[in-house]
Amino acid sequence: MKAHGRVCLVGEDLDWTGGTSILCGINLNIDVNITFTELDTVDINSDGVCCSFLVTGLNEQFDCDPFFRYIIAGLCVWHKSIKKIKAMKICISSEIPIKSGLSSSAALYVALFWELSRLYDIVLSQSYLCELCHQAEAIYLNVVVGYMDFYACSSNGAILFNEKTMQYKSIDIDFLKEEELVLIYTGMSTSTKTINNLKKKRFIESESNLINYIQKGNELVDKMVPYLLLGDIKMVGEKIIKAHELISKYLMVSTNEIDDIVQLCINSGAYGAKLTGCGKGGYIFCIINSMYLPNLESELRKSSLKYILTNII
Repeated sequence: MKAHGRVCLVGEDLDWTGGTSILCGINLNIDVNITFTELDTVDINSDGVCCSFLVTGLNEQFDCDPFFRYIIAGLCVWHKSIKKIKAMKICISSEIPIKSGLSSSAALYVALFWELSRLYDIVLSQSYLCELCHQAEAIYLNVVVGYMDFYACSSNGAILFNEKTMQYKSIDIDFLKEEELVLIYTGMSTSTKTINNLKKKRFIESESNLINYIQKGNELVDKMVPYLLLGDIKMVGEKIIKAHELISKYLMVSTNEIDDIVQLCINSGAYGAKLTGCGKGGYIFCIINSMYLPNLESELRKSSLKYILTNII
């Protein structure tokens, strides 16, 4: 089963801090395929990298490679909450770069639980699917995350997600599909666990910049929604730029180098550009008309910046 990554138009961290976020699925996927075997092991192959352990040792495997810990945490949740894990072979292939801010871990969990539900012939509601995903990452792996990425990776198009009510609304964004989506690597990987733990500490201490970010971020979400509904790409782009400014000034997870890349995109004709994900690295996204794309690509090559061309789904 496949699940896709996402970009956050506005509202990083406004799920677990209490608020509303706007997210879009993107056409980069992770594919999980599972088959039962006659062995007594769970064998995992992720793009040629392998891990194997006895089924009876499932709960003892958290000292393995960090990537495989994510998969094992998901298997533990399924084993405890749904049905006993049997001997199986798990094959994973991914187009989503890890530590990228594009929700590779959320997409992994969505695809994993969808595939397990297919294998065990169990129907999962989206809300329960996202609850299982959250248990795996937040409880088993102790990562500070909300639910928004799981909902985004299991929904197509744009969603307006509010964690207080655990509800989301789909937003028709066909007008954005006429534009190009460019993902630009900042040159630095990111770590949700490390960075969000620091944010949580600031949140607990009611640190003023973080509180300002939450307030202004929620206000910006409210301002962007009408323009999304109207299909006003210019104003949507302006709000995306404003969202990056909030990330840089108040959330404080941008850098001068990242801000420069965002400005390069804007100078090259992008409607909007911002960092996406937990911050301090990963990917920037920009939305740009195809007529300006050659100019942007030229500027990115001059700066030796790696980028991916994709689209919103």
